[in-house]
Amino acid sequence: MATYIAGLFLIVLGFLVVRFPMLLSGYNTMPKEEREKVDIAGLSRMVRSVFIGMGLCLILGTFILSKTGDISLMDILSPIVIFGGVGITVVARQRYTKALTISRFSRYKNLLVFAFLIGFMIYIVYSGMSDKVVVYEDRVQITGSYGVNIPFENITQMEYRETMPDITLRTNGFSLWKYRKGYFRTDELGKVMLFLHSYEGPYLIIHSTTNDPVIINRSKPEDLERLYAEINTKLES
Repeated sequence: MATYIAGLFLIVLGFLVVRFPMLLSGYNTMPKEEREKVDIAGLSRMVRSVFIGMGLCLILGTFILSKTGDISLMDILSPIVIFGGVGITVVARQRYTKALTISRFSRYKNLLVFAFLIGFMIYIVYSGMSDKVVVYEDRVQITGSYGVNIPFENITQMEYRETMPDITLRTNGFSLWKYRKGYFRTDELGKVMLFLHSYEGPYLIIHSTTNDPVIINRSKPEDLERLYAEINTKLES
């Protein structure tokens, strides 16, 4: 739903930019003599086209992905569309502002902002993909964002399965390529926490009295088998 709203917002904003050019970043702070050097009509129309295109891509992309059930691409749709639109705008605006003298400071500032955005996206993706399962004497700890501690005394059941319940909804989680992490809803277990590194099984499901069911898998099945044996040994001791 949020992606649909963002798409509609971009489309509306695109039309508003043509009607109110002062909405364009930087244009409203330019001295009058500098504004006269800008083809504001052409620039605002270009921005409108890009914003409408971004909005339609978000709406149609989300609709298509929701119908195909491919939630792994949902999280990268918005960054791709936004960064693509920003890149097109930065390059295309040069033809409408050729008469302006752009200072070296402004160029560096734009590069720094763009680099910061890319770095921030890399951080978000990395933090969503990385986690580690550590078995202590008294608990299982899953590190990273959405990390959780599960005391052994609170574990009521542990399942080692080749399949997992079907996911019906992502409520507060991260999904990118084969990585799924955070809170999801399933048809069989209801609300669960996922820490998945692969599309394929096996899966380890930990039920406890203090947490939602936690479903784990690893890129290598032997790593999960080793983890299951280690936790099982602690539970039986």
